[in-house]
Amino acid sequence: MRLDIFLTEKQYFDTRTKAKQSIERGEIFLNGKMIDKPSFEIDINFSGEIIKKAKEEFVSLGGYKLSKALKDFDFKVNGLTACDLGVSTGGFTDCLIQNGANFVYAIDVSDTLHYSLKNSDKIELIIKNVRDLEKNDFSKEIDLITADLSFISETLVLPIIYNLLADEKYAIVLIKPQFEFDERKKFKNGIIKDKKIIKNIIKKIYDFSIKTGLSPINITSAGNSKDKNCEYLILLQKNGKKVFDFSKINF
Repeated sequence: MRLDIFLTEKQYFDTRTKAKQSIERGEIFLNGKMIDKPSFEIDINFSGEIIKKAKEEFVSLGGYKLSKALKDFDFKVNGLTACDLGVSTGGFTDCLIQNGANFVYAIDVSDTLHYSLKNSDKIELIIKNVRDLEKNDFSKEIDLITADLSFISETLVLPIIYNLLADEKYAIVLIKPQFEFDERKKFKNGIIKDKKIIKNIIKKIYDFSIKTGLSPINITSAGNSKDKNCEYLILLQKNGKKVFDFSKINF
């Protein structure tokens, strides 16, 4: 039996996806040996030692991406009021709460929030299209906006973020290059491998951010794997004075 299936059936994880992701992060040990392949074959009657060494645990992969960015940026969310655009299952929101955010507005077009987050008094789910958001949708001033959105260019989202933030407040936006083309382009298995294309896309977002009034302070990879599209998280500040030097970024 595949290891990811085995761990799910034995209730180490509530979904096979979570089991797969944990294995790939090198968090699963069988009789003291680290196994990082979800397809690893394990006897269905295995009775040896299974250790799950997870430093952090979030409801979805997004939480690990944001957690990495917060560490890379040395950005503290403790006590902040945040707004999470494209909350979906709630990976970003979960990460924010676990890192001490005081309150999170979770925004999406439908309710797919993980059950473990639904009853939190620190989270308010707002069912609304991001493009229709206005400042009066929120009773608290927003200190930080996070965004993990698909099938939309960030050039359509950044002006909305600018309008929702007060001066010198922050945003952390996940850039997905596959959704940044003006016209549909086809890539093998849907994955962009050309680093020049990726660099040009990031530069487009960098330039557009500055034009919009959102100063790019820092950027980091989302912890990419070889069989998925490269993604990046960019730290922005509304009308900030500091801008990172794009020419020094290594792609």
